[in-house]
Amino acid sequence: MSDIEPKSKILGTFYQNPYFDDVFGLLQADFPIPTKQTKDKEKIKEFKKRVLNIVSNDAKKQSGEWPRKGRLLVAVSVSCPDKYYINKVDVDNILKLLFDILKKHAFVDDAQIHYVTADKHVRKDKMIGFLVGIRELKNDDNPMFDWPALFSSNPDEWREEREAKFGKVD
Repeated sequence: MSDIEPKSKILGTFYQNPYFDDVFGLLQADFPIPTKQTKDKEKIKEFKKRVLNIVSNDAKKQSGEWPRKGRLLVAVSVSCPDKYYINKVDVDNILKLLFDILKKHAFVDDAQIHYVTADKHVRKDKMIGFLVGIRELKNDDNPMFDWPALFSSNPDEWREEREAKFGKVD
């Protein structure tokens, strides 16, 4: 465990939706997600360190090569407890900081992002975090308008598609 990660707790097993090439995220109970407007620059530095730690560990396991170089579809889901600022902060301000951090790591430049969807929701527990799904679009690929879930806790959901795309992972 690194010095920047809080003690981890297993929340369950989750299976990546094969619609996305990469799914990664950060869940934490001790640290709010800053935005571009956050005045405390130390919080931004700490958040960046945590995100890059996750990205560098996950990049070794992801399909394809990082940073991604093609046109991208990106889905972001942000979660926070009710007492947190989730209802007061614009999701685009969270995305701006997150995309700046991911630049040169998960993708070369955020100008590659042609489609983005984002949601924010309140969690009953104290977990704060985000999940990111990335799909590299091929040629004149157009995304589905009803983007699917990033993951499932059901090991049988998308099993054949996951194995065809990523190989046997169970």
